[in-house]
Amino acid sequence: MIDLDDWAYALDNNRKKRQYAAEDFLNKVGYDFDVNKLSDSDSFMYDFAKDEIDSKLKELKKDSFGLKGVREPSQKVLNNEGSYQLASRNGTSMQVNITSEDNDLINDMVKYYETDDGEGLREHIYLDTNGYITTGIGYNVNDRDVFMDVDWRIDGRPATLQEKEEGYNAFIKLRDMKEYGQQYGDGYYEDRSKLRITQDYAKQKAREHTKRDLIQLKKHIEGFEQYPVALKKILLDFRYNTGNITREYHPRVREALDKKDLTMLQKFIIRETNQANRKRWILQNLKSIPLKNGWHW
Repeated sequence: MIDLDDWAYALDNNRKKRQYAAEDFLNKVGYDFDVNKLSDSDSFMYDFAKDEIDSKLKELKKDSFGLKGVREPSQKVLNNEGSYQLASRNGTSMQVNITSEDNDLINDMVKYYETDDGEGLREHIYLDTNGYITTGIGYNVNDRDVFMDVDWRIDGRPATLQEKEEGYNAFIKLRDMKEYGQQYGDGYYEDRSKLRITQDYAKQKAREHTKRDLIQLKKHIEGFEQYPVALKKILLDFRYNTGNITREYHPRVREALDKKDLTMLQKFIIRETNQANRKRWILQNLKSIPLKNGWHW
């Protein structure tokens, strides 16, 4: 007899794997690829995650800065004033400002992420629960090119290309052997490679990631600028882990935000996979949101 909970979990896990594969694919080949000129391995990845890749590409027409971990496309221009100019849906540009308050928020989030209540900071390489090669503060380096671009160190000196290749291949082998999942802590992988990153490098990457997330939230969630700081933190944390908070992928979260319904938001923003300390952090921030300007339980 089929356990419906196990079946639902398997379906959700497979969907997440395809989403990650889509991001890896676009990281590697870019946005203007020719499907007839893909290598065998890239063709396999494209076939596996075609629907998710097509969805991401459609989304990119509206969102020129929108994939978790994907390199920044050329449409983004950083102005001297510290604001970002992004392509909008009708082909015109939209300016997104990063204020001093925003920078304070980004710094606060990185400080949270580096704690064990958040992502935690790891200088070594590990496989996340879905089998993706990761380091730092949840930094996905599963794509070979991304991995090779990392400022890896061995005993304080820069790693050679050969040492990077050996490290990457070692973790591909671990992934292929299915040595990942909830039963494996990140410490399990600490001695599998001598490659390390510095804490400063890990924080830099987390800050870049968080800034990208903030820009997208500002751009795509109406009224985000006026949200309480605690709610901004919750949404940044959610996006850091799940990617875009679109109506397609997270309709109930967006509905709760539209209704300013904190009870509904609590139900759909906290995921079963969240650890207890992370759930507690989310709840503390939710309960600190002032009940005014329409926000209610």
